[in-house]
Amino acid sequence: MYTRAGRYLVVVNPRREPAVVPLEGLPAGEAGALRSGALRPLDVQGVRVGAGGELRADGFSYGVFDLG
Repeated sequence: MYTRAGRYLVVVNPRREPAVVPLEGLPAGEAGALRSGALRPLDVQGVRVGAGGELRADGFSYGVFDLG
């Protein structure tokens, strides 16, 4: 997971196993976008925001989100 140009959040899980990134493990900008609902999916396959605000990525998944 990384940000691109300060505006996009890119999540990639190349592993077979699912991965979870807790909200407190995210940098302030990304965590704020998740809390406010400003995170907008652009191109996503198998990545979603969980009920607790964490990012959940299935195995072999990716997601590009606009941080708003």
